[in-house]
Amino acid sequence: EYKSYLRVMNFNNLNINDAIESLSKHITELEVLVRDVEKLNKRIGTATDTGDLWQTISDLHQEFQKKVNKCQQLITSISYVKGFTNLQSVLFSRLRNNLDDIVSKYTRLQKQISSRERRVIKRSLSKSLDELPVTEAQAQAQEVAILDGQDILEREQKIRQIENDMVSVAEMMKQLHYIVHDQGKVQCTMYIL
Repeated sequence: EYKSYLRVMNFNNLNINDAIESLSKHITELEVLVRDVEKLNKRIGTATDTGDLWQTISDLHQEFQKKVNKCQQLITSISYVKGFTNLQSVLFSRLRNNLDDIVSKYTRLQKQISSRERRVIKRSLSKSLDELPVTEAQAQAQEVAILDGQDILEREQKIRQIENDMVSVAEMMKQLHYIVHDQGKVQCTMYIL
């Protein structure tokens, strides 16, 4: 509770409009990241599907996580501030809703990426085995399994990490929702008194 009090004291020294503007900027950057990941999603399973593609997706995912965390910190801090104007309150509420929508869209996108990648892996393994004669196919299957196994494991690990991170983001958003909701109750109670 003491840390929350300090956070409120430090934040009250800032201009609320600057904080809302900063939140808006971060949300706009998140929208750009989602569009970039959507473009990369379309490249999965094509000739441009390489390790670099997956590294870029992973890098964008980490950047997305950092920006969501920053937005959550700003929202938490702003929600403790008292004395919003009506315009600031409406804008703040709209930004929170935009952030929720972006996180939901990104979560759906990550599920699509995971599903597409699994289909591509299955298709490439079955295709390479179908092209070889039966005796060669057995020998090649072991080589393919060893060589591709590492790539598959890396991709699966990255996919699982992204899925786990999205669960964490969803949990943080839920907690943030409760904090903001509780803050609204406190403000309503203060106005009644």
